[in-house]
Amino acid sequence: MALALAWGAPAAAVIIASGDGTGNTSAPPDDPGWRNVVNISETGVYLGNGWVLTANHVGADTMFLDGEVYEPVPDSEERLVTNGPPDTDADLLLFQIVRDPGLPDVPIRTSSPVTFPPWQASEVVMIGRGRSRGATTSGCSSTGWKLVGPNTMRWGTNVVYQKDIPALGTILFNTSFSQSGQTDHEAQVASGDSGGAVFIKNETTSEWELAGIMIATLFCRGDSAIYGDFSYAADLSEYDDQIEAIASVPACNDGVDQDGDGYIDWNGGPQGEPADPGCDDLLDPFETSDALPCDDGIDNDGDGGIDFDPVTYADPGDETTLPAGEGDPGCGDPTWSTESPECQDGIRNDGDGMMDYDAGLFANGSADPAGPDPQCVGKPWRDREAPYSSGSYPCGLGAELALLLPALMWMRRRRA
Repeated sequence: MALALAWGAPAAAVIIASGDGTGNTSAPPDDPGWRNVVNISETGVYLGNGWVLTANHVGADTMFLDGEVYEPVPDSEERLVTNGPPDTDADLLLFQIVRDPGLPDVPIRTSSPVTFPPWQASEVVMIGRGRSRGATTSGCSSTGWKLVGPNTMRWGTNVVYQKDIPALGTILFNTSFSQSGQTDHEAQVASGDSGGAVFIKNETTSEWELAGIMIATLFCRGDSAIYGDFSYAADLSEYDDQIEAIASVPACNDGVDQDGDGYIDWNGGPQGEPADPGCDDLLDPFETSDALPCDDGIDNDGDGGIDFDPVTYADPGDETTLPAGEGDPGCGDPTWSTESPECQDGIRNDGDGMMDYDAGLFANGSADPAGPDPQCVGKPWRDREAPYSSGSYPCGLGAELALLLPALMWMRRRRA
């Protein structure tokens, strides 16, 4: 049988032998972690605490879930290592996302799967995202199916065939696509379906555990799934200590500015940076907060800028130049109440015919010929286009009361 080992090709799918091959596109009745298997251009698995695990050759990328976008934390990638000697870089990658997807934690399996005797081999649930089963075909003295679109997330089952396989710098286990139907939804990973999940149920606790990450396939034909093909997954029991050491550190207690706003952790950064208001406490896994429109990791007003960015604040642009950085110029700091105050909302709010700090360039995509509102120039975070009248200032004690405050406090202490 002529077989080829392939990885890193465009994402294909988990192909199933049961039925007409179009089933299993929603969570199985005994769900091992369906929603935690996420779309990141190919596939990844959200572990919890803000961390995603995938194949290194897939790489860190934007995560999509239920129509929401979750950006990766810049430079958060951590490649796992296969212990030697010599140590080698494994085809496994962890990276952080900026905000909370609201998914549960996934436990990592700490013991390798069972392969012998065959009738007691570990049964797995495989979840991947990609193409579907097409017309029947043949090859390598066997039969199977062609791969067709559209790309779809699907689950299937199999049993572990071999383990402790050193390949691609990684310790792997594999499954065999068997025509004898070892499991009810016999599955095969098609070429390129990398980063998907392989779950095994712990027989002692009856809890599903993430046992593997799909890495490669040994196939007869790259455009098909043929009985006798093999699927390969990284054995996470070889890497569980590394995953725990990396992914267990909360984002609000690691000395890193995950969301790029210049504010760090619950109690401030190592160089005296101010504390991040998005952190509830030291154990908070995200520096963003849904309660703060300028520190929630979301483009709330749809203008392409996200949250407070000190680079954008320092250089917000004008009617001829777009802002620097990636932030929203409407944010005066991470605690600002809106990304679209009157001076950065693309609307003529005060009836003078002029608009925003930049004539609406950033909010609307083009500058209004009438030009910017003079009250807003250089102040995109200002909450009104009209001049402030006496007594209408948005906040503050007022200069006179501020001067009197020390004397009032002294008098109060004297009376006590």
